[in-house]
Amino acid sequence: MNRFKLLACLTCAGLLMLLVGCKTSKSSASDDDDQEAGRDRPAAIVGGKAGAVIGRQMQVQKEALEAAFPADATVETVNRGEVLKLTFSAASLFEANANTLTEMSRISLRLLALHLNSNPGVRVKIVGYMDNTGRSAFNRILSTRRAKSVCDLLTENGVDAARTTYEGKGIHHPVASNRTAKGRALNRRIEIFILPGEEMIRDAHFRKK
Repeated sequence: MNRFKLLACLTCAGLLMLLVGCKTSKSSASDDDDQEAGRDRPAAIVGGKAGAVIGRQMQVQKEALEAAFPADATVETVNRGEVLKLTFSAASLFEANANTLTEMSRISLRLLALHLNSNPGVRVKIVGYMDNTGRSAFNRILSTRRAKSVCDLLTENGVDAARTTYEGKGIHHPVASNRTAKGRALNRRIEIFILPGEEMIRDAHFRKK
């Protein structure tokens, strides 16, 4: 099913809702120091047989997301397969030096909202990052605003705000060198974590028996 057919399904399903505020997720400086560069730790690992159940469910979602976003994002599993991480370049989502979403990025994020609405057992964390160009304080603010713009678009398209959090990391956790234009472009990004919710974890513990 191509993107436009999926968008038609989204419209027919009546998933568009009024804007609902997203929740911020703040981290302290010590939290940043405890994390590897370019690596976030979005959730504790469930582990064991329950973790294996969640891992199988996340693999199914990963394959669906890879089919939906063949060029727009990288999709990978983290936390021993229990969490999905989607990475979008800032250039693919936003106007230059702004937190305004482009029209094409809105299409991609509506598809993501459709996926999330079809999988109500997961929750979402959106994290914004910048390169080290300019003032650190400004980069932190812009990365937060960009993460919020993504979060707001998802809630506008039916994702329950209670399932979402967002935060901006600014220049912290680069994934490439800031000495080159290519590296700086890689560091300007949005990472979207799809995590097991409480109900999904409870169900996994039940299924393992």
